Amino acid sequence: MESENEIKDDFNKRKQEGSTQEYGANEGKTHPNPSPREDGARQEGNNITQEHETNGEPANGGMGKIQKKKMTVKKFLKMTVLFIVFLVAWFAVVQYMAADKYEAVVKVMEEGGKIGVNPMTERLDYGDLPKGNASTRFVTIENNGKMGIYVAIVKYGGIAELIKISRNNFVLDPGEKEKLELLLEMPISADKDGYEGKVVIFKLPKLF
Repeated sequence: MESENEIKDDFNKRKQEGSTQEYGANEGKTHPNPSPREDGARQEGNNITQEHETNGEPANGGMGKIQKKKMTVKKFLKMTVLFIVFLVAWFAVVQYMAADKYEAVVKVMEEGGKIGVNPMTERLDYGDLPKGNASTRFVTIENNGKMGIYVAIVKYGGIAELIKISRNNFVLDPGEKEKLELLLEMPISADKDGYEGKVVIFKLPKLF
């Protein structure tokens, strides 16, 4: 039979071995300190993710670039429209300055009055015109240039609705001329002492 001391030593030995195995099992489950291989894999994964975010196009960064591109396109279109409007306005001012401008005036007389005719100057002066009568003035346009011109006539003011122009919106080739007839008809219902306004003759270059 084994002695009492041998039995105790054997019991203590088995107890120590069981504690060691239990600690090893728990250590395998919890992994408090990852191995160098596992730690390196995690670091490599983080580096790959950071590189993807830096070199790629994340959702927020992509949307920002698209919005900036849209703003750039809108700004370009706005500047283009403003530039076109400026060119049109500048062209209109230049053409108005170069156009032939005539002041048109007429005085109203009662029916049966005597027609008074004023001499033709730079004004379209229809003189004293009784109600129900008509008077005519003439303007000659000549093209002395080397290219065709487009003629457009604009009238405005209170007298505009009383004047009828024999021809408007036409082309004059080089060397041609046109004698315009501007007929003013005084209505019987005229309720003013006189009418005035302007007749502007634009001569635009024929580009095509």
